[in-house]
Amino acid sequence: MRVRRESWATATCFLIAFCWLGFATVRFAPIYRGLELRLPVPTRLVVAYGAVAFPFLGIMAAATLILSSVFLARWMQWVWVMLFALLLIWGFRALIFSDVGGLGPTIRANEETGANSRRIPLP
Repeated sequence: MRVRRESWATATCFLIAFCWLGFATVRFAPIYRGLELRLPVPTRLVVAYGAVAFPFLGIMAAATLILSSVFLARWMQWVWVMLFALLLIWGFRALIFSDVGGLGPTIRANEETGANSRRIPLP
């Protein structure tokens, strides 16, 4: 049961990348505080669970890559690498490039809407 050096290096890189993404989630979460209901679903998931989920996914990715180099064919390890790379890109994109600015029209603070649109002047 011999594991190649490339497998260890790839597993280490994915572990570091996923742990960094978990740390970045902790740092970026206060930016989205108060917007939870208006955020897109991927950003909401990353902000809510990313601090714990990303390091866990890093451990799972590292273990999967090391074990796949021992028990599976070489091409299967590349499939796992692509899957974990796409998961990293998805998490990074959901955290950093969320569509918070395009949430639709906003109600201005001084604009009168609804029942308050007709004011009766005071004498």
